Amino acid sequence: MLGFLKYPVMVTAEINVNLVALTVMGLISRLWGLSYPRAVVMHPCEREGKSLCPIQSLW
Repeated sequence: MLGFLKYPVMVTAEINVNLVALTVMGLISRLWGLSYPRAVVMHPCEREGKSLCPIQSLW
């Protein structure tokens, strides 16, 4: 019944190292972004909800 298991089974796969390296780098980049998101810097007047700010031209 399991006579085919008497012979070795060969499986071949061709792996593109460049593609694997780019995939790993992309995953690391995405995970890094989840762990350490970019800071959002707001103008002081934007935090207070003002539309016009006297020091906006200096900022």
